[in-house]
Amino acid sequence: ATKEADLEIPTAEAYHDEKMPALQKLAPWVVFSSLLFLVSYIPALYDVTKRGVFFDSPGYNDKNPVPITKPKSAKEDKNEKAELR
Repeated sequence: ATKEADLEIPTAEAYHDEKMPALQKLAPWVVFSSLLFLVSYIPALYDVTKRGVFFDSPGYNDKNPVPITKPKSAKEDKNEKAELR
């Protein structure tokens, strides 16, 4: 019969308890994460609301991966031909 070995892990006591209020309170973490969220999403939200990128982008059909493009108006077609000349 074999006996299982006991696993002993040495532990040490702390010399002193350090007080770290930034790590013990939740409010600084919430403020920091909110600021980080705002900094990362403000440019995208600005593009959608002010520049109208969301409304000018072509749509997609779930059966076809090609973007749905609206047909050009006669005025747009005329302007495009004038630019090419």
